[in-house]
Amino acid sequence: MVSVEISGALEELLDALVSAGIYNSKSEAVRDAIRRLGDVYDLRDVAFRAYVDGGVSFVKAMNIARLGFRETASYFLRRGFAPLLGAREADEVLLPADALGSGEVVVDITGFEMFLETGFLDYLVGYDGIRVLVPKQMISYVEQLPLRYGLAYRRLISMEEKVESVDVPVRGRSRSFTEAEMAAVHLARRRTVFLLSCDMRVRELARTMSVKTAPATSLVVSLARRGVVDRVFWKRYLREALSIPVFLPWGVEDVGVVG
Repeated sequence: MVSVEISGALEELLDALVSAGIYNSKSEAVRDAIRRLGDVYDLRDVAFRAYVDGGVSFVKAMNIARLGFRETASYFLRRGFAPLLGAREADEVLLPADALGSGEVVVDITGFEMFLETGFLDYLVGYDGIRVLVPKQMISYVEQLPLRYGLAYRRLISMEEKVESVDVPVRGRSRSFTEAEMAAVHLARRRTVFLLSCDMRVRELARTMSVKTAPATSLVVSLARRGVVDRVFWKRYLREALSIPVFLPWGVEDVGVVG
């Protein structure tokens, strides 16, 4: 909640708007004024500046711009800035041998967006070897997904054993990260499992909170090495990921997948 102190001529104007019956309260008038700002400014530009200069997460920028995952990334690239998505170093996408020992991982919104865009979500839904945990704070996001993604995504979160609710603090980095992102970090810390995220800033936040974290692609690499993902899909995954675009480390296409 944000508190704003208004006095003088502005307060008199609010009083007049309420007295005239245009608004039921001063709060309603202020909320409408803020909504109208969205018609004045190019929200894509606001999102871009908040991301580049303000350090907000990619999902927060998506919310500001009112664009999808791929559309936001493409817009930023057209503006001359590659979004901080993916991984730059090869060792980032190689999970430790015991990383999946518990059989559980937490995946945040950018991780799921990658899996949706590349078709990898079908493997997650059908593969019994990995239990994917998501906070309930992500459900409202899922409900707004386009139909082409919604069915697979809803199928996943409808499995109650794969969803866990956590309490989310409202202080700290809430100006830079969404509630769902903070919930994912806290869920990973609570369960002492890896948080998979495409967003480098979210992973940086997780590390400051002593949460084990890795790029979302690391799970694909791990399952490819197990033979769960075949070479044909792995090549397709790389093509789709690069088209978003996300950073992929040099040589990542040569991981030891089975043919």
